[in-house]
Amino acid sequence: MRDKRSIGFRASTAFGAIAITLLLPIRATAQPSLIRVSVVPTTVQSGLLQELLPDFEKRSGYTVQIRASAMDLFEIARRGEADIVISHYGFEEVEAFVLAGFGLWPRAVFANQSALIGPPDDPALIRGLSSATDAFEHIARTESLFVTNNLASLNALVEVLWEGAGRPSRGKWYLDLGLEGSDAVDAASALGAYTVWGADPFIQYRRGRSLNLEMLCIKDPILQRMMVSVVVNPDAVPGVNVEGARALQGYLLAAPAQARVQHFRYPDFDSALWWSSGLQN
Repeated sequence: MRDKRSIGFRASTAFGAIAITLLLPIRATAQPSLIRVSVVPTTVQSGLLQELLPDFEKRSGYTVQIRASAMDLFEIARRGEADIVISHYGFEEVEAFVLAGFGLWPRAVFANQSALIGPPDDPALIRGLSSATDAFEHIARTESLFVTNNLASLNALVEVLWEGAGRPSRGKWYLDLGLEGSDAVDAASALGAYTVWGADPFIQYRRGRSLNLEMLCIKDPILQRMMVSVVVNPDAVPGVNVEGARALQGYLLAAPAQARVQHFRYPDFDSALWWSSGLQN
């Protein structure tokens, strides 16, 4: 099951982009010129790392090997198959990994974000609002249909929006269908309802599909999800290329890379959906 949830990638300056290595095993012993990175998939799916890593390789002389996993990215590091991990800060494994001594102190590197998504005719009139709380209050006040997306991070976000909107009554407009991810989005599309999902998975999912949904509210910082880099502790995991891992972390935290994160755009969406977080250190 592990191989079905993880994908291997390798950055190569010869091609100036990230090339897929298709689940090739990563050597347990680090090579001085190789940095093995375990990351959440959105950093690769979005193209963000493909934007950053060729420049790092050219400047540093390192080669970066990326393994994207939605589930076991810290387990990959525990097995000695990664030198640095990049994960959402709220992922429960971050704290456990560091407190158990497997990782050094987390450093915030960048953030992606979620979005309030809804039908193009936008009956609640939330399009372009800078406050997600105001947008949620509009949805509740107009009793426009809202489908919950039962992912833990999104449930937490909706609770914050609900509290901020004054705890409106969750009447017939508020639909908890027990769905999560793309299933919740499909239901919202079929019902002409609003929902919330990550901006990146929504952009990826809508390609080639006819969804009656658009991202309508994306400007509020509360929608951002911070990611951190954690260098694997060489005292706990033998064979870690800690010098290479620190070099990559330092590159990501430096002003030039942070600026490139801020200016990164999806080809079909001309607004910022990734944000620099290096200053939060």
